[in-house]
Amino acid sequence: MNPEEVDLKGKPIEAIGVVDAAENSFFIVSDGITLFVRQPRPRDLKVMQDGMAKIDRKSWAQYAPYSSIWENLHQTVALPLFNRINQSTLYMIMILDDEVVGFSSHEYRGTGESRLVVGGLCISIPWRGRGVGSLYLKLSEYIAVFNGAHEFHGQTRVVGGAYNIRMRDGWELVRMYDDKGAIMASIKRVLPRKVTEIRDMLIGEESHESPHN
Repeated sequence: MNPEEVDLKGKPIEAIGVVDAAENSFFIVSDGITLFVRQPRPRDLKVMQDGMAKIDRKSWAQYAPYSSIWENLHQTVALPLFNRINQSTLYMIMILDDEVVGFSSHEYRGTGESRLVVGGLCISIPWRGRGVGSLYLKLSEYIAVFNGAHEFHGQTRVVGGAYNIRMRDGWELVRMYDDKGAIMASIKRVLPRKVTEIRDMLIGEESHESPHN
């Protein structure tokens, strides 16, 4: 699939759901294009290495604190399958047409009513500005609810449009801070309680791109 021929910005969400719960595999569809997100397995090592080669170091430096384990892909694919009962972090790859276009993580904290997730993501250079990052974020919220989280926490640069998009989508500002000269915002969002609620909320909703995804 040629990135230059893909533009998912402003396109409605057509479908969202689970591919295989045991393997932590999910999907979302927009404009007839399916983005798969799943925990990587040993069979994914080669495409992960190809995808990592298209990640710039500056963006990775901002993402890496969430998931330094990505620095050793052999270790990443050998991790046991995530189980929300006894594990805290779910590592995921984003796949379009058998190509890894991004990397992400969910760090789950707390239990019951206090359960929340802290997310991070990094999109490969050729796929930025195509709506892939924001499409992933819609699916990411679904995955968080699936795994029992009631709040989603993240961070974004204030300059560049990503912050405004998140605020429009219902996120709440927690605080702003300086990260080596870049003004960052810690943000959070209260999530629906059931996957059926978030599915119904997202179907037909437009997908918007965050410039720094």
